[in-house]
Amino acid sequence: MISEGATWVLKSELEKGACLDRALMARLIADLDKLTAWQAKLHICQIVGHFVVPEGDRETLRRWLIGLLDADRPFLRAWALDGLCTLPDTPVEMFLDRLEQDDAASVRARVRKIKQRIERRGPKRS
Repeated sequence: MISEGATWVLKSELEKGACLDRALMARLIADLDKLTAWQAKLHICQIVGHFVVPEGDRETLRRWLIGLLDADRPFLRAWALDGLCTLPDTPVEMFLDRLEQDDAASVRARVRKIKQRIERRGPKRS
């Protein structure tokens, strides 16, 4: 079991520039379903953009994040979407369109921020 305290420390360290090695990243992703505290899930969603996710683990992480798009807590929905939008090869438009209609203002605000971030990046280059 991974506690919200442990994920808070992980979040803090990654935001300061630390990196998880490949083995720890794979282990964290493999254990995502063991997270029970909503705060722990939120912390992970908030730091997905700091992850260097091995290609073989991306689909596991993507499925976990997609599952959180239906969470009861609006912040979980909002930050799961944010994390999902940082993963390569994710069809973000359909998720953005879906959550743009969410009842929670915090979710709709996160959708707007993500769309602004995408617009600033410009079109994808092949």
